[in-house]
Amino acid sequence: VFLFLAIVYAADVAPTFVTGSAIKNQSTVNSMMYVNFSSNWTDDTTLKNWTFETNQSGTLVNSTFVAFGTAASGSNISSYVMLINGNPGFNVSWRFIVHDNQTNFAATPYQYFVIIDNQPPLWIAGSIQKNQTTIYPNTQVNFTANWTDNTTLNSWTFEINKTGLWVNSTPVVFSTGNNMSSQVYLVDSNTNVNVTWRFWVNDSSNNWN
Repeated sequence: VFLFLAIVYAADVAPTFVTGSAIKNQSTVNSMMYVNFSSNWTDDTTLKNWTFETNQSGTLVNSTFVAFGTAASGSNISSYVMLINGNPGFNVSWRFIVHDNQTNFAATPYQYFVIIDNQPPLWIAGSIQKNQTTIYPNTQVNFTANWTDNTTLNSWTFEINKTGLWVNSTPVVFSTGNNMSSQVYLVDSNTNVNVTWRFWVNDSSNNWN
């Protein structure tokens, strides 16, 4: 007589993240901002380690593995701080991938956010000029300024005060490859009048300077 004894163990399951816990600490993310990403996990045995995966340039990149319970992570929290240096307008994807001590793994669904552009156009030092050194009444003067931007320059408006009132030109769209605002204006003020002028410029994200 032979007696066979079979012991059946419950199958170990993969880690599970707490619903709604995959979050970042910034609701609006600007370029060159540090953001803390985190998620909360449970497991039927023991959580082992996690890695952070993100795409902010067109290629998925993974961090090194971090053990749960280390200084970089709580007992069941994955947390990663990252500098967002992708281009404004890019739709960034991110997630955490987690392993337990039985080599099971799971991941949060991909999360997404768009990098916001909050940097206004910048005028180049020494580039704000006029083509006349001495100006007489009824002189056509060409006013210019050179600009840079981290995205795309959109349009410029010329503003001048030669009578005590500010007057704006109609907006002019920057042409492709051109970063100069240029306005020819008839200065028909009386002599000894202090004329004030400037350019307003916006970019494709409607930041103004």
